[in-house]
Amino acid sequence: MAKTTITRALLLGLPPLPDGAAKQRVFDGPLPGFIAERRQSVTTFYLRYADARGRAREVKLGRLGDVTVEQARRRAEQLKASVSLGADPVAAKAKLRAVPTLAAFARDRFLPHVNERLRSAANIEAYLRRRILLPAAGSGWTKSRRRTPPRCAAG
Repeated sequence: MAKTTITRALLLGLPPLPDGAAKQRVFDGPLPGFIAERRQSVTTFYLRYADARGRAREVKLGRLGDVTVEQARRRAEQLKASVSLGADPVAAKAKLRAVPTLAAFARDRFLPHVNERLRSAANIEAYLRRRILLPAAGSGWTKSRRRTPPRCAAG
């Protein structure tokens, strides 16, 4: 589709998707990189940009209904400004996703360390699995944990 100014009226006035087409993309003229992607049941806003290595990346801004066209455009302008200053929103999101869960950290990093260095490794592993670590916070992320250990039931 040709470049045009994306508005709510434009998105609501688009004809239905042709048979066999999964999506239709509308590109914004005034703000390069701002895209509205229309699927069968929902319209989603994206910002397309090039990262530091020149690869094309897209950031999801939100769905029509959750955010307005103006809110998505404002967010796209903010992200485009931060990208021009050297930020990479996709890399920041991937970095957050790379933080392991507490259970994965214990299994992959802590318990091998304990098994290698301590004679009582089996006791520590059993204690962690049964009493403290996995029952209290097994599926939580390591970055979101509080500093004080969780309370356990005595016995």
